[in-house]
Amino acid sequence: MLAAVLFGALLHASWNALIKGGRDKALDTALIHGLGIVVALPVLIVVGLPPRAAWPYLAASVVVRLGYYRRWSAPTGMVTWA
Repeated sequence: MLAAVLFGALLHASWNALIKGGRDKALDTALIHGLGIVVALPVLIVVGLPPRAAWPYLAASVVVRLGYYRRWSAPTGMVTWA
């Protein structure tokens, strides 16, 4: 369990460093998430879809994450919904 937590921390720090050092933060974020999808698909094929009861939580997680990215993607760090 500790190894999984430390590996997650390493991944998180790595992609934050990659995004921070990049010129196009939106593109870098999209590429990192695209790679995450490529890695997650084989796992999804092996273990299957989560139970239906988990889907509302997954949807809420996506909405929160999109809001988070939208919030920090504005040049000044301010929300611009226009």
